[in-house]
Amino acid sequence: MISIEDADLPRELIENRIKDTGKQIERFENFIESLKLRKKKYEEKLAKMDGE
Repeated sequence: MISIEDADLPRELIENRIKDTGKQIERFENFIESLKLRKKKYEEKLAKMDGE
């Protein structure tokens, strides 16, 4: 996380932290999408069980 104390850091380090944070956001978004897909599969399985 970038904090107020990081304001003293060189520009390159701050830019790297911004990139790293962007990558973390992307990983979390991918993780959330995988959870949504898993939930959907479970819902489909439950609906199939209810239909039997």
